[in-house]
Amino acid sequence: MNFFDKFLGQWTTKKNISILKYNYKYTYEEKIKITKNEEKSELCLYKLNYINNQLNLKCFNNFFEKEISTNKYNIKKINENLLKINRKLNKEISYTEYIYFVNNNFNTSIGFIKKKYSYLATIFTSYIKI
Repeated sequence: MNFFDKFLGQWTTKKNISILKYNYKYTYEEKIKITKNEEKSELCLYKLNYINNQLNLKCFNNFFEKEISTNKYNIKKINENLLKINRKLNKEISYTEYIYFVNNNFNTSIGFIKKKYSYLATIFTSYIKI
């Protein structure tokens, strides 16, 4: 089973964003649906559907054999339940997110936006299957 297969289905999410410098906090909820389309043998295509928005995530079937770069994101499987996503936004600022698969009905992630060695923001997200 591919790591992303664990996320197929409809989810309600709650996201907490903290801008550390200004002590600003923002929380919101949304519903998403993750579907899979396996028309091509070499690629898995996952669709993440938001209300009035759609994002496609492509990954290779041999995804877990090595670290890959997709759409300027570095994605690395840490273990069976943990995935690390990293993106360099510019020369100084980077985004790192850890997605943790807890069980079939609950997942969580934590993200960090850093400028060199200083944290600018943290993002906590919970995913509950509906």
